[in-house]
Amino acid sequence: MKITKSQLKEIIKEELESGGEQEREEWLPRDYPELNSLISQAGKDIEWDVGKAMAFAVALLEDVNAHDMAKQVNSLLLKM
Repeated sequence: MKITKSQLKEIIKEELESGGEQEREEWLPRDYPELNSLISQAGKDIEWDVGKAMAFAVALLEDVNAHDMAKQVNSLLLKM
């Protein structure tokens, strides 16, 4: 199943509105199986480069207007 960028934005927006503020122990791909093909394609597109993957994660959060979360993730990644 393919998912478009706008569908992904909507999924993330809904998650943030409905439960994004809740405490979670972890975020796992198995929680969102509909994203598997998108995740695989993104990994391929960035040539499995870890630095690019971290930048992509922060950029995706920024793109869905989760600016505070993006800053937190970025701060955490800078410590690694």
